[in-house]
Amino acid sequence: MNLTLDDFEEIGRKVPEIVNMKPGGEFAMADFDQVGGVPVLMKKLLDRGFIDGDALTVTGKTVKENLRDVRPRAGVERIIVDFSRPRYPSGGIKILKGTLAPEGAVVKVAASSITRHRGGRARVFDSEDEAFRAVMERKIESGGDVVVIRYEAQGRARDEGDAGRHSGNSGPGLGDTVALVTDGRFSGATRGMMVGHVAPEAFVAPP
Repeated sequence: MNLTLDDFEEIGRKVPEIVNMKPGGEFAMADFDQVGGVPVLMKKLLDRGFIDGDALTVTGKTVKENLRDVRPRAGVERIIVDFSRPRYPSGGIKILKGTLAPEGAVVKVAASSITRHRGGRARVFDSEDEAFRAVMERKIESGGDVVVIRYEAQGRARDEGDAGRHSGNSGPGLGDTVALVTDGRFSGATRGMMVGHVAPEAFVAPP
């Protein structure tokens, strides 16, 4: 089965966000693990009909069999909330398409309360390092600049999330007023108004 960005968008519309985790939420992975972690979350998804319990796993058992004896621990409701009161009615990412990303791009809506970005200049950089220097030299303005970082994906060997850590939204006082658009990848710790995984990547289809 071939997964596309449209598949993730469809799944996101059906499955609400029920985990209160950083960077958009309150709790860290250690807290999540203490209340039962991934198995407890999978059990909730299974009981709701969001995953296939008959799928065979590497244990030789089905998903349903693996989760049969899973029980949540004390305090779970603080971190894994009930479907009747989700943190957000849809998933934590949204798929965008437009002139900059005709094949799609990803925005992590769970990591930002900002739903619209207007004004400012597009500040285009051909590497994360160039963008990082501009941030440190205070060349990115907080009045709505959009930092565009290209050539960060296939053509460059980068750790996932570098573009996010060193982008304009990580500079002092810029988190709520500067947006980032990149063909690079995100890590789980990124936050703010960030659009990544832009396709086609600049390396594949240079402007």
